[in-house]
Amino acid sequence: MVPTREIFWNIVDGWWIYPFATVAMAVLAWGIVRRLRLWRLGGPAARLDRPWERIRGVFAEVFGQKRQLRQG
Repeated sequence: MVPTREIFWNIVDGWWIYPFATVAMAVLAWGIVRRLRLWRLGGPAARLDRPWERIRGVFAEVFGQKRQLRQG
């Protein structure tokens, strides 16, 4: 027996790794598809509307530490 690193729960027979890897990739793909569906539900953000209100909000956040005082 040759000392090696532990790979995938110390599976000795190499062919067992393929089903486990396939299941892991399927779970990953399913999670990505779910996340993409959720992102597609949202619409485009109108980030250029109300420019003066947004600039005033930036100054309140950066210089006034608005969130820091609220979380304290």
